[in-house]
Amino acid sequence: MAKMALGKPSIPGYKPPFRTYYSFAVNEAPLTSPDGSIRISYSLAGEIRFGPAYFHLSIPSYKFGDRIFGRQHVWSFYSRYLAVVEWLTTDYAEGPHTELLLIDFALARQCPLSKANGGFIIPVRFEPPLLIYRKEFLGRGESREYEIAYESLDRWIPIPVHLND
Repeated sequence: MAKMALGKPSIPGYKPPFRTYYSFAVNEAPLTSPDGSIRISYSLAGEIRFGPAYFHLSIPSYKFGDRIFGRQHVWSFYSRYLAVVEWLTTDYAEGPHTELLLIDFALARQCPLSKANGGFIIPVRFEPPLLIYRKEFLGRGESREYEIAYESLDRWIPIPVHLND
């Protein structure tokens, strides 16, 4: 009987399967807005020990630097707004700290909407003039939905823009 190295099948041409997270392929094709005018993509930045992966967000003409995001997002119907989940820490000991960030493509601005310290925040849907989102605190078994009227907030700040794309 032939000996096989642990974890490496002796099949000619064998390549291990592509690693997936939450049933989507990492670095997959960009995601397009409902009206087809905006493309976003996520690239793997890392993974929390015993937890989910986190990503860099890429949107043509906008700079997000080294900020990291979860893959959950929701578009407004006419593609003006995109709600994304920004990760504020990846420190395992601190637990998850996430923030709901709203991007306004018409005015090239962003607005932090709400934080979940010790939990995850998930955008659910737009019901103009409201954005519905959920906060989940898995360690405590808690989950609750919230809503926010986003257009009248005074926390909007410009998004750094680059003109190379």
